[in-house]
Amino acid sequence: MFDVMAFQSYAQPFNLATYIVSLAVFWPESNLIIAIVLMLIFETFHCLYYSGLIPTMPRAGGDYVWQTRVLGPAIGFFLIFPGWLLCLPMWITLNNIAYCQQLIAPMFLLFGDVKTAAFILSGTGLFVVTIINLVYSFITCGFGMKLYAWVQKPTYILALIGLLAAIFVFFAYGNPDVFAANFNRFYHDVLGYETMTAYEDVLKTAADGGLAVSMNWDVVKATPLIPLIVFYGLWPIWGAPMYGEVRGATSVSKTFISTMMANLPLNILAILVFTGAWKAARYEFFQAWNWGWWGGGGPGALAPPSIPFYTYLVTGSVALTFFILFFNTWAWLHTNGAGNGYLVVTRMMFAMSFDRLLPSWFASLSTKYRVPLFSMVWTAILASLLGYLYSFNIGGFSVLFLDATLTLLVGFCATAIVAIILPYRKPELWKASPASKYGPLFSISAIIFLGYAAMIFYYWIKDPLYGVNNPVSAVFLGCIYIAGLIVYFSFKYYRKSQGINVSKIFQEVPVE
Repeated sequence: MFDVMAFQSYAQPFNLATYIVSLAVFWPESNLIIAIVLMLIFETFHCLYYSGLIPTMPRAGGDYVWQTRVLGPAIGFFLIFPGWLLCLPMWITLNNIAYCQQLIAPMFLLFGDVKTAAFILSGTGLFVVTIINLVYSFITCGFGMKLYAWVQKPTYILALIGLLAAIFVFFAYGNPDVFAANFNRFYHDVLGYETMTAYEDVLKTAADGGLAVSMNWDVVKATPLIPLIVFYGLWPIWGAPMYGEVRGATSVSKTFISTMMANLPLNILAILVFTGAWKAARYEFFQAWNWGWWGGGGPGALAPPSIPFYTYLVTGSVALTFFILFFNTWAWLHTNGAGNGYLVVTRMMFAMSFDRLLPSWFASLSTKYRVPLFSMVWTAILASLLGYLYSFNIGGFSVLFLDATLTLLVGFCATAIVAIILPYRKPELWKASPASKYGPLFSISAIIFLGYAAMIFYYWIKDPLYGVNNPVSAVFLGCIYIAGLIVYFSFKYYRKSQGINVSKIFQEVPVE
């Protein structure tokens, strides 16, 4: 359970969270702390209904298995195919954008290597990091889950130690005057800024550009930040497709704890990270640097606003900052290519192939290491191709995946509907489940989550600031959904020609 908890905690505060929160500057009157607390509460209901479904059907494929068995094979395949089989390989590159900005580029800047840092932040650098991520993850996943878990433990723990060390430094030694002096020195000595007033100039440029931030405690004003921060906080159930391989997955309490451990502690740590950073540098400067980086210009655009790098600006310690950056980089490298590619995607492909809806070789396992090697190769090829098109924005390709998170939330909502109707559609299966003794708890949790998701969809569709309501992306992903239906019915009729009635397969839960 520790392994799956660590796997689900891949969006640690020092990578995806700090990247996403740097965009909160576009909602200058929204309180980030309130938004994180509200998200934490609603994600608890997300964890609850998943912890009812996992022990009921702990199978490789997770959401795919549940949706096809309860909602029907065509609907289940239609909902899962776009998000999990096509969008997830793209997420390896998408997440590496945050990884490059928050961890890798700052690591080179720490040693004064501005040229390599600039390369990492370029399209070419993003593609190179993606390929490195794919190769590394192929090795760690290709030799079996034992190796993957063996590496994951120390990297996760060391990254967490680095995170805690940074939080301690921010609160114990954070001083805006010291931060400003170190920031000015770094900008002058490393980035070649002409004067020793970079800190003051970042603030002045943002103020002259019209940025006016306020740390108010209005809950209503904080709500629009939730649809932004869910880009890092929506994933405590990310290991659902893996629970067929997890010891203890038939226990409701263990699955709930493993999901909540990827929700509650990390969000609390995120709050400590951000409040500590604000103490160290001042909230106004935190937002001004973000503003400069994301288009405001001025000195804020010369270096990415990396909160892990704040450690150096607070202490001046290269060794401590390198430790934090290096092990958070390794932990992210370990989980991103695996979590958004080889492990989750291949388990979905395995389950679909097992149900005869994909070629049989997707379900074949390496006899020595028991991994779906062919599925991994396919995922690597697809992720490399998508990563190349995205990194270099070939033909405006990057626009096509703006709705990628939306497709995954649609899948979570479909699973919520499964949690609500499962006791009525599969009464015998539900009665045999350890989750049934909790009565309607999971159905109620799923209903609450659907309301939460409806709010997120509303903001995403209404407000272009989230970068989701793009008509080109909507049409593209709509075509992918249609492609999913075409694949389903093509294989259904192909299997029928072989004498296999695919519909009957979905009347039963797959064998363990």
